[in-house]
Amino acid sequence: MSTATIDPTGSVLLSAELRSRYHLEPATTVRVVETRHGLLLIPLNNGPIPEALQRELDEWQSLDAAGWDKFPYEEPAQ
Repeated sequence: MSTATIDPTGSVLLSAELRSRYHLEPATTVRVVETRHGLLLIPLNNGPIPEALQRELDEWQSLDAAGWDKFPYEEPAQ
């Protein structure tokens, strides 16, 4: 699981690895989804949320905090 830092101007600083993985270039727009327990950042591409992501979000929302670590990104086995 990754962490991010909020700088003095309120900007969220993501690691180069995350920016590269999700193709986050400067000025990329992200949707901020407020949940009861935190925030989700979803890069916007002017299309609907992909079905696979929607299923993952639905599953994630059904868990309590103890289950959140179930969703870290893992590189596929090579």
